[in-house]
Amino acid sequence: MRSSLWIVLIAFSRPIFFVLGFRIYAGVIDAGGYYVAPSSSMEPTLRPGEQFIVLPHTDGSVPTRGTVVVYKKPGEDGPEYVKRLIGLPGETISFRQGRPIIDGEKATWVEGETYTMTNRTEGPVACRGAGTASGTCRVKLQRETMPSGQEHDVIDIGRSLLDDVAEVVIPEGFVFVAGDNRDNSLDSRYSSHGFVSVDAITGIAWRYAVPRTSDDGIAFNRIGAAIK
Repeated sequence: MRSSLWIVLIAFSRPIFFVLGFRIYAGVIDAGGYYVAPSSSMEPTLRPGEQFIVLPHTDGSVPTRGTVVVYKKPGEDGPEYVKRLIGLPGETISFRQGRPIIDGEKATWVEGETYTMTNRTEGPVACRGAGTASGTCRVKLQRETMPSGQEHDVIDIGRSLLDDVAEVVIPEGFVFVAGDNRDNSLDSRYSSHGFVSVDAITGIAWRYAVPRTSDDGIAFNRIGAAIK
């Protein structure tokens, strides 16, 4: 009985110490290395309100494709953006039926598990009638594999304005970013947002500190997990 009690105590205290350790480590890395996901644009990778650790990016190098980056748009006073880097300098990129095509090669989608998301409406598309009385909706994830092999999950609720985007060339010194919640993300597909300067990238999303569940609880099983 006593050993069982200790197991229970350790199971509950370990995540708490892990989070406290991350808070300290975030301060050591950088004064602003502890972030909160500002919107649903990066679901399912980052739920709104999830706290995560960001490694500083200060050397001016181009992060690898598939990296979740934090950046600031020049001239804007608002919070920093968090998106996934999918296009590199000098590449051509377009979208067909929601899928990116890079230098003529189309990313593939494989339907994955069902994901429960909050029926927020800050993006251009909400849950399209799939909402429930609890204010959530359940959607099928798509496992996206980029032509160069990187894999991640995306949400595609249905047909939307930017499912099809004409081909553009990414200028040198810039990258193309997109949210994983493809129908609810302001990103490089919009002319008002455009490409992101490599020099504007301030950090790389690294690990979950306080991940969330669909009902806004703490997802203890993801504390400390790498952000992919």
